[in-house]
Amino acid sequence: MNQLEEISEYEIDRGKPPPSLFHCLAQTNLLLYLVKHYEKKYEILPEITQNITEILTTPDIGIYEKFEIDWTNEEISFDKIPLLNIEILTINQSLSSVENRIRKYFEVGVKSCWIVFPSIKLIVIYFQDGRNKVFDENETLKDEILNIQIPLKEIFK
Repeated sequence: MNQLEEISEYEIDRGKPPPSLFHCLAQTNLLLYLVKHYEKKYEILPEITQNITEILTTPDIGIYEKFEIDWTNEEISFDKIPLLNIEILTINQSLSSVENRIRKYFEVGVKSCWIVFPSIKLIVIYFQDGRNKVFDENETLKDEILNIQIPLKEIFK
């Protein structure tokens, strides 16, 4: 088996390809922006394993209603339903696999889901009713469900 055919330990553990440079940059910029502008309203958690569907999932960013942190009880997987899950597509990841996860998120009560396409500088918001909205790097993303607005030039800079 050559190196390109090998499946990394990350992919085996997480069920998705390891993040690329663009993925990492988009995730970092999103986190910094969301924490700076929305941490008083929401809990913003990167890479937390969620135990909310029939299989454990680890979205790139989960946004939750504010909750009290119990620092005496560490959790490996989290069973609170997020308001929003953000998935950042990496170059080897299929869109259909991410969209399947999004359908499962909606089935358990997640309000909004985003897919970030860093290589083409787009974010698509998916809504429970089947609608979606596409935002490019020259626009301000507006998620009316969570009342979040992000000028995408801040993410894809």
